Amino acid sequence: MTPSEGQHDRTPGRPLWLVAERTRGAEDLSKVDWVKKIGIGRVSYDRLATQPNPPILRTVKKIAAAIGMDLQQAMSLAGHGQEPESVAEAVLTRIIYTVPGSPIRLDIRGFDHEATERQLTALREAAEAADLTLGETLVITGLAEPEDLALSRVPVDR
Repeated sequence: MTPSEGQHDRTPGRPLWLVAERTRGAEDLSKVDWVKKIGIGRVSYDRLATQPNPPILRTVKKIAAAIGMDLQQAMSLAGHGQEPESVAEAVLTRIIYTVPGSPIRLDIRGFDHEATERQLTALREAAEAADLTLGETLVITGLAEPEDLALSRVPVDR
């Protein structure tokens, strides 16, 4: 076996990337136009074919919508099981908009506040040790995309 043989066995997002690439080819779009249509960065898209971790769910959702695929099928192709394996992979199940001007409530399946706080503390410490921001660390680890980190002034009602 050559060194490159079998390397894609450890890239869970590759099957979804292959379907997306076939769709891109059928639509005769350049990669730049394709990622604009999907709404993700080119690097994030290219990572699907090579990174050893499943892509973040937001990316999977955007690709599924762009290729007209059921989300559960896309999640399966991207290497995600039916249920989130960690808090970082929690699936946003619905966004409930209350009366205009009121807080937005997010219902997240599988959310464990204490575990999340422990994980965020570990990420903050790693970021500080590397002289990075938490946002930069989230992007580097693949837990977020740069556009996910936009701040808003939405009041939170706990």
